[in-house]
Amino acid sequence: MHEDEHGKFCSQCGIPLECDHRGECGIFCRNCGMRIGEKCPECNSIEPIGRIVCQTKLAEAHAKRDFFVEEKISTERKSLFSFLGLSCFCICMVTLAMAPSSPHTTKVILLFGFLSIVFHTLSVRRGKKWKHKKEFEVKKRFAEKYPDHADIIRKAEGVKSGK
Repeated sequence: MHEDEHGKFCSQCGIPLECDHRGECGIFCRNCGMRIGEKCPECNSIEPIGRIVCQTKLAEAHAKRDFFVEEKISTERKSLFSFLGLSCFCICMVTLAMAPSSPHTTKVILLFGFLSIVFHTLSVRRGKKWKHKKEFEVKKRFAEKYPDHADIIRKAEGVKSGK
């Protein structure tokens, strides 16, 4: 069995493999009869022949890593630009509410309103780069904290990348 961008296909006849509701394709190709699956000795489910790691354990490891990464990133997401943007917006609103209307007050409100937009834009634009860098760092921490799960993922990714 081999995979391409459209899904799983029999390596002998190339016919798409029909999977049941759990994603299992059975032991034999329904078209040519070639053996495509075997019982996993670790979890007893039917998995592709030639797999390097148990697909059930791989799914569990990916789920644990994804949860770990999302949890760590969401708690560290606040940035300096977000803080400055919010601060400028608050100054703008307080000035608007407390100060009497005058040309000077209008200039202050416009200045801090403009600064809040600039800082918010910087926060959004830099946030994507920050998130990518942070995900890499958090995945390294995951590997240190959960070496067994990280090893399963590493083995599977090594196969995909051709290592």
